[in-house]
This record gives sequence, C-alpha cells and structure tokens, in this order.
Amino acid sequence: ITVGSHPNSETFQVYKETLCYDSPALSSAFNSTMIEGQTQSMILDDVDPKAFGLMVAWLYTQQIEEDDLNTTGVPNASAVNSHYPLNLFKLWELGGRYIMPSLQNRVVRKLMPVLRAARAWQFQEAIMYAYEHNLDPLKRFAVYILAFEVDDVLANALADSLSRDILADTMKMLKTHCWQYNLNGLNDPRRDPANYFV
Repeated sequence: ITVGSHPNSETFQVYKETLCYDSPALSSAFNSTMIEGQTQSMILDDVDPKAFGLMVAWLYTQQIEEDDLNTTGVPNASAVNSHYPLNLFKLWELGGRYIMPSLQNRVVRKLMPVLRAARAWQFQEAIMYAYEHNLDPLKRFAVYILAFEVDDVLANALADSLSRDILADTMKMLKTHCWQYNLNGLNDPRRDPANYFV
C-alpha cells in the first residue's frame, strides 16, 4: 500500500489477511473485482504515512505504538516536539474510514493522558484538525478535556488561539455539566451579586 503524496509517500508491505481481518472496508476492496482486488495494491495519497504506520502496527499487535510515551502514558521529554496528539486524531479518522471501531475506541482511551500532558500547540493542532475534518466524537472529547481536564496554564495558553466554535462548544460543555451536576448548589457564594460590586 502506497501512502501519502510524492515526495513524502511511503510503501507498506502488509499481509492481506492482517489488513482485512479488522476492516470490512479493506476486506471488501482486496477481495473484490475492483482494482485493489485485481492488483492486490492500493494507493492512499490523502493519508498521512505516520498515521497509517500507527494503524498497521495496531493491526499486528492490537496496541497503539507508544514510542513517544513513557510507561505512564505521559509524553517523554523527547516527545515535546512531536505531533503525536495530531497523529492519534488522524489514526482515529482512519479507523472510521476503514470501519474499525475497536481501533477508534483504543485511540480515545490513549488520548486522555496524551492531551492532558500536551503542550498548547500540540493540543491546538489536534483539536483544530478535529474541527476542520468534522470528527464529532473527537471534537466533543477534546472539548471535554479542555473544559475539565487540562490545567490552568494550558487553558490560558490556548484561550487566545482557539476558534470561536471551539470556545463556544467549551462554554456549552461547562454550562451543561455544571447545570446537570449543580456542583455547588444554591449556596455557592459566587451567586451573590454583592461579590461583583465595585
């Protein structure tokens, strides 16, 4: 399978049985009279080779490659300049494209510690990718993490760089969550208008 556009394309040699086992979409393509079935090859010029490599590794091991992470799931010092969060979003998208919900669910489990520990630019490029490609479950998940899981330093670093849609969705998430669980109840001192007198 040739992945990516020239000059950054890569060719992956993958056993057909491995490729088709978890993906009904790939199985249909390679076991048909379509060009992929006839040639037993495929060209994916719109797919990121790094994300596809993560998918191939998952097909063989059912694990998501953790080269950029330490054993606790937090990025190593060497990973601070990596695009690992973005690559995970792209991997999730490939799971949807090739009808692999177990891969998508594994990615979501992996994302929580990765996004918590991400640098502002890493979080921003990943969440912007989700919004640009309309990846609804990942958009909601990233907004949840932004609203409730990231520390103040990261939230403040992101505040001026995120799109209006992301900030609006974050506000809605906060409002829904706080209303649903009524965290501080009617006795919350912040509800007293006197706290805002000048």
